[in-house]
Amino acid sequence: MKVYSVRCPDCGFMNRGLYLEETGGWFECEFCGSVDYAGSGVEVYVESEGMTPESSAGRAAPLRRAASAVSAS
Repeated sequence: MKVYSVRCPDCGFMNRGLYLEETGGWFECEFCGSVDYAGSGVEVYVESEGMTPESSAGRAAPLRRAASAVSAS
């Protein structure tokens, strides 16, 4: 499962460790609390693939720009 980082379009905070596939692309900003969709016009990066929160805890993974935050299935 992919883990994403998303920049909040309202306050600019980088939200890390998000599982957007589970939420259909929706996320709640950890800083301002706004609920937004990680769609077009929102900065979305892939942190890692196939890692659990426990295995990636405490490690700063390099970010790469995601082509699409949520696959259409």
